[in-house]
Amino acid sequence: MEPLRHDAFASGIPSIGLVKIAEVEMPTDHADFRCVAYADGEDGTEQLALVLGDVGDGGDVMVRLHSECFTVDAILERCYAAYLREFVGAARILRDLGVQRVQLLTNNPAKVDALLEYGFEVEREAHWTDPTDENADYLQTKRDRMGHVDDA
Repeated sequence: MEPLRHDAFASGIPSIGLVKIAEVEMPTDHADFRCVAYADGEDGTEQLALVLGDVGDGGDVMVRLHSECFTVDAILERCYAAYLREFVGAARILRDLGVQRVQLLTNNPAKVDALLEYGFEVEREAHWTDPTDENADYLQTKRDRMGHVDDA
């Protein structure tokens, strides 16, 4: 497939050579999704969008961005650079899907700021879980070292 060509440059989203590599229907017991896969032309990193319904109609779209970093303790600095790059890819994918306004399901202010910077209208929806013995340290680290907010 061809690299994405649209108004991403005009909207302040840097080019990262993103290429749509596949798109398939993905029926589940809960709903029928559209699965759209992209690859970064520079490093081959793949990203995936699971889409439900018509997201390019100009209405608000509920969005959840997942990071490649699953722990923030030992690799915080390395992950931060990846985080910033990942937001560019997410912004390009959202633009390719026709999304303009998002309800962003996150506690990470950096994700909100990045999408605002790239020209999206963003409403943050709090997304927090109660601490348990298994996740208390992880959640504390996300608050203290990554600036996540726990206002759910």
